[in-house]
Formats: sequence, structure tokens, C-alpha cells
Amino acid sequence: MQSNNFDYLFTTSVCPSKRFSYEFLDKTNYQEINKIFENDDNPFTEKFYRDKTELEKYFEMYQKSIILRGRDWLVKSIENKTYVGVFHLFDLSRETVNNRNKRCSIGFAIKPESRRKYYASELIVHFTDYIFHNLPIEKILAYTDKDNIAVCNLLKNLNFIYNIDDYYFSDTTHHFELLKK
Repeated sequence: MQSNNFDYLFTTSVCPSKRFSYEFLDKTNYQEINKIFENDDNPFTEKFYRDKTELEKYFEMYQKSIILRGRDWLVKSIENKTYVGVFHLFDLSRETVNNRNKRCSIGFAIKPESRRKYYASELIVHFTDYIFHNLPIEKILAYTDKDNIAVCNLLKNLNFIYNIDDYYFSDTTHHFELLKK
């Protein structure tokens, strides 16, 4: 059932997928992000995940962004009850100019030892289905560093379309979009 606004997102939990449960990021668990990524040397992993002080600044900003329509979830393995990553849904808007109210952006990160197990695929498919079925969204955007070949290929394999025409041009970032069917 699709809501006419984004309040649904902030009052309803996301159902588990095959291998994962999802916890709203809040003051009781946000530091888990640092535990997941503190030793991650991947250049494409957000630096604030690794630095406790920067993570605290991020969480402070995140708490304000919930009001501005964004949400993060910790991703937990159902099998062994450990955190394996984080998912971000952001750039939600009620602004109707250029149909901004019908699009959103997503981001994600999977801890190093959990990569290459199709976790990111399951996570993205689960959340894109959730978004399209529960929110008034027609387009989901994702962007990544152009050198992050693994994520570029992942997004293409999940039917995201590379789009350089509609977004700010950057010679370091690739923009992808997935349209509601």
C-alpha cells in the first residue's frame, strides 16, 4: 500500500529479507557503523564510518535529516546476528518542481568480509521494492565513484541505468537511476 507522504517511512519497520533484518539507525546503535568499518581500507568506503568523531558528526546531522526526510538502517545477518552493513535512503522531498517529490537517492556499504556474497544485491533489491511499493517514488537514484567498477556493475546488473544527461556532470562520479515499472 503506497502512502501519499513519507510519514510511512518513519513509522513503519522494514520487513526482513531472506538473509537480513533491518534496524533504524538511532542513538543506541549508530556506533556499530564504526565497529563494522573501522578497519576497512577500501577507498570507496565513507571515511566517516571509520572515524568515531566524524561518525558522531554524521549522526548529529542525520538526526536533523530525519526531519528533512532521510533514513538509515543497519543491516544485520539473520543467521549469525552480526551487522554486515548500512543502507541509506535520502533526498526525499515534498517539493513538486521537476518532480523532486517522486524521486529519492540510495546508498549502501557492506563490511569487507561480507562482500562478494551478493549481500549488496539482496539489500538493494529489497529496499527498491520497499520504496516503490510503500512510498510515492517513481525514480531511485544512486551514484558512485566512477572508479568503483564493482558498484557500477552491480547497479547495471540490477537494472539501474547510467545517466549523464540529467545530473550534475562530474568526472569522478557516475549517476544511475532505476525507474518504477
